[in-house]
Amino acid sequence: MIGHIQKPHALPTASDVIILGEAVVGGTLKGSYLYDNEVENPEGGSSYTWTVDSNVVSTAIELRVIEDYVGKEIIFTVTPVAQAGEIGQPVSSDPKFVEVGFQHISDEENANSFMKQHGNFSFYTPEPSDRIFVSTGGAFSLIDGGTRNVYVRGQADYGAVVPESIKTYLVNNPASVLYSTERDFAALVPHGRTNQLLVWGKNMPVNQDLTKWRNIRAVYSNRGAFAYIYKELSSDNKWIGAIGNANFGGNVPDHIHLKLVNDPPRAVYATLDAFAVLTEKGRIYAWGNAASGGSISSSAQALLDGMSTRRIISNASAFCAIDDSGSFATWGDADTGGTIPADRLENILDDGGVKSIVAAHSAFCAITNGRGKAVSWGGPDRGGDMNAGSAQLAARGNIVMCKAITFAFCLVNASGQADAWGYAAWGGTLPPSGSRTADVETGESTEIGVQMASAGVKDAIRDIFLTKMSKAGVDTDDDPSVQRAAQHLSSAMDRVSNKIIIEDGYVSIYGNDASFFLVAQDEDGFSNQILVWGQANGGGSMREDTRQALMASQITSVYCTNGAYGVIAKQGRTEGVVTVWGATLADLDAGEIPTTPPEIAQKLSKGIVELYSIKRMPAPFPQPVRPPIDPSFAARHTDGSYVLWGGNVDNQVFVPPEHESHADAWVSKIDRSHVGKRHRYT
Repeated sequence: MIGHIQKPHALPTASDVIILGEAVVGGTLKGSYLYDNEVENPEGGSSYTWTVDSNVVSTAIELRVIEDYVGKEIIFTVTPVAQAGEIGQPVSSDPKFVEVGFQHISDEENANSFMKQHGNFSFYTPEPSDRIFVSTGGAFSLIDGGTRNVYVRGQADYGAVVPESIKTYLVNNPASVLYSTERDFAALVPHGRTNQLLVWGKNMPVNQDLTKWRNIRAVYSNRGAFAYIYKELSSDNKWIGAIGNANFGGNVPDHIHLKLVNDPPRAVYATLDAFAVLTEKGRIYAWGNAASGGSISSSAQALLDGMSTRRIISNASAFCAIDDSGSFATWGDADTGGTIPADRLENILDDGGVKSIVAAHSAFCAITNGRGKAVSWGGPDRGGDMNAGSAQLAARGNIVMCKAITFAFCLVNASGQADAWGYAAWGGTLPPSGSRTADVETGESTEIGVQMASAGVKDAIRDIFLTKMSKAGVDTDDDPSVQRAAQHLSSAMDRVSNKIIIEDGYVSIYGNDASFFLVAQDEDGFSNQILVWGQANGGGSMREDTRQALMASQITSVYCTNGAYGVIAKQGRTEGVVTVWGATLADLDAGEIPTTPPEIAQKLSKGIVELYSIKRMPAPFPQPVRPPIDPSFAARHTDGSYVLWGGNVDNQVFVPPEHESHADAWVSKIDRSHVGKRHRYT
């Protein structure tokens, strides 16, 4: 009798290897592929390799992009391995080139603009830059590497309803990057050497020519439209395009196309409802709502014609362009910063022009090149006019930190002297020593300085800087020595932002709609000081147990909704711990962790990689009481699950379904007819 001869397994193979996400410093890239022999030879422990300019940097499925990778090519390679032990041939993705900033928009321009400029509808604190998980003003959308599907959850009129034809397309052709406006999503799908942009939502027209949305290099967004740049000049001599509500800039005028033929676009910037394209030669052309920066005034155009613009900062309805010499020009809504008063313009120009610009909703603040003075303009009660204390601090110069929220600014000079201005109830007042105030909503006396033990905010900030100077050998009792050290620190800075490195640590200021959060950390990331101020129900108050936990932690990242903060920290040996405070679930926000279902708290206690937020459109004018406006947080766990909680989502732990019949899929899965193939991301 002849024994049974076992038929050999087919060698495992992988195909359709792609990199998910934007290759931006600080972002996370994900490798994704199809395992082709799942039925006849199931997958085992396939191996992964990330190379940067041919040098192996990681063997995990994800890669965090660091500054060392700028200017280099990243490639993801998978070597398929079957459960039976057979090893297939390695297969590599197309390379991704790591550029400075997001699609040629720098981190500074993004952070200092009011509406963030990195293709995701956001304010206050920038969202994670991977563009794998994005949000509109009422819905989340994510690309899951394992199932290679796009999942959406949230409110129907904020992009959560995906047309069936687009669902089918995205199942059959996985997207690599997502973008968002307030009520719309866009997905960029790779196709070998080209790609396809798909859009859906309230502002997106139907029956469009999809051939116009191919071969895209970069995608940008404002409140109601997407703008994009082609990889090369199109067959009809166009470098850029736009899609969305015409009132928001959904159509690019013909005269702009003609200007760009011989001077290609570098990047596109946005106010809420207008766009401005910056060319390689430093020229600027705008379109969209004329009143919000979509039209450049003749006086601004005359200034721009004499400049080679290198940076653009925007607020809600005005732009500010800056060149390398410190010259600048503004245009847009005159009442919110589109026009600068003559005396303030002279003040800036007489001190060397602009070093940095920071934007609130309706105002700008410039830091000068010379003595580092601060000058603001725009809506008077929304940050355009300084109060007496802030004006004195600004005039003395040596400003090294500046942070804007919706209707307020905060300044810190190199000696640690700090002040705030704008709408007082929304963070525009910096509590002095021993300050007590009435809660804006309840009227009850609230110890704003509780986060500083016995000190007030101003004294606490100054103590941080004086301590650092003392460690550096400066006699802090000798005021001239302190001033000399401060002048050296401010003059050595190329830019002014919300962060500064001093001696053996760093200080950062964050903000949301109506409050500020300052943290001073040592070089290992441990907190030396934590301060909050502003509306108590908007993050301006913190429980003592929360403060103690954060002081004992190593804070790694900070995010926010309109009225709450979310911090990811390392506590002892445990990484990825989430702490939140601010507007609560009862306030229709995410400043507390839900107790039900219990899996939410368990997941948030460790292993969280990133936080994402749904932010609502802020009010155009400050109000005595900030109304509940329904934002949310989402957290990505290392195990591939997601935690959602807050005002406008069901509090839940979401696990992307492995099976096509799974009832909780955000986008219903459709049979790909790929028999024996499995989408792989672990």
